Amino acid sequence: MVAALDPHIDTWLVAGIDTPRGASSAELELVLQQSMVRGEIKPCKNIADALRFACEAAGENDRIIAFGSFYTVAEVMAAKGLSVVG
Repeated sequence: MVAALDPHIDTWLVAGIDTPRGASSAELELVLQQSMVRGEIKPCKNIADALRFACEAAGENDRIIAFGSFYTVAEVMAAKGLSVVG
């Protein structure tokens, strides 16, 4: 996944999720470093902080991509005030 997205990502914002199988931001950062991504890697305290940073840093023609597990996407939706149907 990282190799496929790397040419399209300028800044990788990494944040862990609070689930038993979730990786920490440090673990995610290490994976990206080992994959030698070309973009900046920025660890964030949590998903909401990562999303806030992305929204503030994004320009008019930028895209914000959130991916990971369903838990990750649910946290992004919650941070944006969207309801998660489950």
